This record gives sequence, C-alpha cells and structure tokens, in this order.
Amino acid sequence: MTRIYCPCRKCKNRYLYVRLVVKQHLRDNGFWKKYKKWDKHGESKDNADTLGTDQNDIVTDSYMENDMVRLVQEALGTPNVGPHDQNDGKSSTNPCVGPDEPTKKFLKLMKGANRPLYHGSKRHTALSYIVRILQAKVLHGWTDSSFKTLLEIAEESMPEGVQLPNSYYEAQKLTEDLRFTYKTIDACPNSCEYACPSCNSENGYQRLKFGQKASYMTHRRWLPYDHKYRADPRSFNGKTEYRLKPKTLSGVDIDAQLKLNGILTEYKREDLEQRNLIQAQKPDNDPFKKKKHNWKKRSIFFELPYWKHNLIRHNLDVMHIEKNVCDNVLWTILGVTGKTKDNMNSRRDLELMGIREQYHLKMRESGTEYADPAEFEMNNKGKDMFLSALSVSRMLDGAASNIARRVRLQDRNIGVTPFLSEHLATIRRQYPTANEHHVQLIHFQEFAKWFKEHVINLQRTSDVLLSEEVIALSNPPNPSATRLNSYNVNGFFFRVKSLDNCRSTQNSGVALEADTMSVSSRKDKNPRVDCLPYYGRLTEIIRITYSIDIKYVLFKCDWVNPSTGIKLDPFNYTLVNFKRLLYKNDRIGDEPFILASQAHQVWYTPDPSGQDWLNVVHMPHRDLSIVKTNNTKEADISSEPIDVEIDE
Repeated sequence: MTRIYCPCRKCKNRYLYVRLVVKQHLRDNGFWKKYKKWDKHGESKDNADTLGTDQNDIVTDSYMENDMVRLVQEALGTPNVGPHDQNDGKSSTNPCVGPDEPTKKFLKLMKGANRPLYHGSKRHTALSYIVRILQAKVLHGWTDSSFKTLLEIAEESMPEGVQLPNSYYEAQKLTEDLRFTYKTIDACPNSCEYACPSCNSENGYQRLKFGQKASYMTHRRWLPYDHKYRADPRSFNGKTEYRLKPKTLSGVDIDAQLKLNGILTEYKREDLEQRNLIQAQKPDNDPFKKKKHNWKKRSIFFELPYWKHNLIRHNLDVMHIEKNVCDNVLWTILGVTGKTKDNMNSRRDLELMGIREQYHLKMRESGTEYADPAEFEMNNKGKDMFLSALSVSRMLDGAASNIARRVRLQDRNIGVTPFLSEHLATIRRQYPTANEHHVQLIHFQEFAKWFKEHVINLQRTSDVLLSEEVIALSNPPNPSATRLNSYNVNGFFFRVKSLDNCRSTQNSGVALEADTMSVSSRKDKNPRVDCLPYYGRLTEIIRITYSIDIKYVLFKCDWVNPSTGIKLDPFNYTLVNFKRLLYKNDRIGDEPFILASQAHQVWYTPDPSGQDWLNVVHMPHRDLSIVKTNNTKEADISSEPIDVEIDE
C-alpha cells in the first residue's frame, strides 16, 4: 500500500503511514498549522513560492485559467509538471522502455488538461469542460440520456475538430483516474437477510412474494444424514437435501470474525466509510477479501467479559419464546381467523413456489378464491374435545389459573360473525344485480329479524349446538336498562360529559377506529371499506341485559363528523371541532352508540389557533382497580334504571 507523510500536529510530516491512518490522525489530532507549503504531498517549492506573483505570466493562458493541472497532480501524487514539460508519452530516461501505467495515465490527463477545448478557447480545456458538465449533472440530477443529448448539442455547436465523449459512460471513463468514481456504501450489502450465525450466506433465504415474509428452506441440513425428510421433496420445497449441517461458530469465533472485518457496535456514517476503506485496502489474496458474511453489527453483549465464552448465547426469557410458539400453533390448528398462519397469502405462496398442490387455492364459479381446510386443522368435534379439556383443568396459582373461565365451548367462532357472513351471502343470492351499497343497506335493515328466525329454525331442525350468547342475542334485550355515570373498561376510566363539566379533569373523550363504507369518487360509485378514526364525547352510558350472565354496556357519544370536523395541522397533530357533529337531532336512523369494549380514551386541549378547534391527545391505558367506599357522595360509579323501547 502507498504510504504518505502524516501532517497532523503530532507527526509533523516525520512519519509515513497509509492514507487511512493519516485520515484518522487528522481527525484525532488536527492539522499541523505551520505546514503551508505542501512539498511533502506533491506541491513543488518553486510553484508554491510563485503563487500570487507576477511570475505566473510565464505559463500559458490555458494553464493559468483552469486548475486542471493541479487537480491531476493531487489525484495522482505526481510532482508539478508544467504544460511544456510533456513529451507526448516518450520517456527521456530510457528510450527503449515505454512509460509504466501510472505515467501513461498522468500524461494522458495532463494532455487533456493543457489542450484547449477548441482553437482560441481561453475558458476551458478538454478536461475542464468534461469535469464541469459532470459536476452539473450531479448537482441537478440529470439522467444519463439527457447528459448524452447535451453532449450531442454541444458538439454540434462548437467548431469542427472538437472531440467530446459520446455518452456519460465515456465521460466517466475519462475522469475515473481522477478518483471521481463513486459507489454505494451500504451498512447491509446482503439486504439484512443473512441472520444465522452458522449458515452465513448459505442460509437458503427466499422472500415470499405475496406473504412478504422471509423463508428459510434449508433446515433439513440439521437432520441425520439418513433421515427420511432429506429425500422428501414433496413435503418441503420440492428439492432433496443431502448437504451436511454448517459448522456452528462459538462466541470466540464470532468475536474474532467481527474484529477482523471491523464490525462495530454502533454505526455512524464515518464508521461505515472507515469499514469499507478497510475492506477495499485488503490484498487480493486475503481469504476474507471477497467472502460474504452476515455480520452487520457487533452485539453489545460482547462488552460482557464472559459473553463470548457462553455456550447458550440465546438464553433469553424462555416464557416469552414458548408462549409465542404456542400461540402460533394453537391459532393455526384451531383455525382462528386473523391469527392462523394458514391464511390465503400463505396458500398463494405455496402455489407460486409450485409445492403442496393440495393446499393451492381453488376458484368458484363466481370467480372468487377459496381454500380447502388443511388436514392439521381441527374440525368442530376436535375443537370441542380440546376446549372441554381446558374448561375443566385446574392449575397452580399464577400458572394459567384462570384459563378455564376464559373457555367458551360452543363459541368456536367469534360471536355472531358467521351469521353476519351468512346473511350477506343470502342477500347477494336474492339480489344478484345489487351493488355492495344496497347489499349493506338491506343487511342493516333486515339482519335482526332474519337472525331471530334463523336461530329458531336451527334449534328446531338442526343438531347444531348454539351457545347461550347466540340464543340470547337473537331475542330483544330486557326493556329495563341501567344508566351509569362512569365505567371502567380496557384499562380506562370513562365519565359522562355532564359530570366532566363540574370537574377540573376530563374523562369523557372517546376515540374509535371503525370500518366505514364510502364511495371512492364522483366518477367511481363503487363503495369501498376504509378504516376511519372517530372522535367524540361520552354523553350516556347504558347497560342492557339479555340474561343473567349476558349483559352489554353501550356508550352514546357526540361524534365529530370525520369529513368536516377532523383535520391535521402543519405539525401532523389531529384537530377536531365539536361544532361539526355527525348526528345532531337524535333521529331514528342515527347510530351514536358503540360497545364500551370498543372505546379508547382521549382528551382534548384547545388549539392555539382558536376557532373552536381542539387538539387530540391519546391516553395510554392503565391497570385500574375499583376501590369500594361507603361514602356514596364520593363514589364515581352510580346508576339509575331506565326504560328502553324495543322494536320487535
């Protein structure tokens, strides 16, 4: 490697180091201020002495009016040579031997730096013109094609004999010896997908197109060599696997590899530059020169003296790891919607990979896709057996002691969700030409009546066991309801707005995210479902009763109109205006009620801009405990009976 004198305040040009070390010295120690004539770094003493004097008149105009000669000298580290010192590439010391490659590059660039762009040009040489337009390309973001067009126009506008590059590639080749080249410095050149400390780059990584997840299909390498799974392509990725398992690196091996490749614990931009410079300056015969590795960051745990000698480096909280695995397995074999790993996207990925044809999606006559149940998914009988075992289980205190109380045997689906889907399908069959908006309108108007009749028919003619909750919900609630002044739910304490008006605190702010059907645009009348935020103030809390065990609490709120009463300020804060309400006159078609379990708490602060706009501040939930008190005047929770009119 080339060594140069170090001009830092400590070395003072007395010691030779590689450029990277000199750069680090200058950062740490600063530049030696007395070093003004850079004679140790390519600048001749005579040239430095004549700067700013009348002796500059002895050089030609082109040599003075552009600084390309000095640029060539600094880039190649060659002593200063005037424009008349070139001999067209002929060596004066040994006429039988031609110049070496560095000398050829120097003479070629010097020739371009001294030759005028065209006869009579005093502003640019051939080299300075190319450098100038390359700089403009970078500053203004020109494309390669626009740069080529500019070169063509420039050549047409100049006198004959002007030689310009034909493309951006040729222009870049002319200046690459000046070290104008560039490359991407990436903290993770392997796209952050090499994560295994044993496999390194041989990890069988594959990105699933539809599922958008990383898949590693080489796990059979760890099986015994004669294991039947190695010769089973059908059950895996369609290929056999006979490779031996990779060597597992110890903590000492990993630490040595990290130090060898200059991997740090924390990175800044200058750290990345330093790491890439170290990699670039390694000799070509270095075994680690071109070897890919997966280390992008040195774990902070290596700061512990014993960490690299720890045999179980992944010894994290086993409770969390096992719970996540257990959840994924249970949700999948139970077929829980939204939580199972056997979903539509995973089926599409299997089809794209060309494996496990029995799990590929199938097409209905209507053009919609559907998936057959997998053999590992429990049927209803299996789910009943599994949940029955959990419902009678008794465990130690602190070890899932309340799991039996959380099991509802017959509620294998969530509430009345399957009945909602069934009613929508029935409407679409009855009204095949109706658009989605009309289907939803009919569903809203007729579901309650249909649901009651459907449950009665199932009880009479079917062996299906319905849960008590479904049977209760098919009938109207008790006409007598209870009005509450406050309520604890989801870790929040809510209080009606009428009580907030008498206090210095507020607990009536309510937020909700709901799927709302809307029209895409004036031209596109097809409805679409969007998840929209709603903000309001709690005005009433009503508890309705279907049976002794089945009760629901409803929140009635003054909701802000999401179209006209919600906006974002320049700082991306949400503002609401309670003078622009969604419902104003308590009409029959209004829907001001939500379930208490759907509510999240917010509070509102006046916006400095005024004009009735309030800032929305979201409240994190807390663990609450209700303290019973004998003083009824201080109790927040109170109730009174009310009568509710039910439409049969």
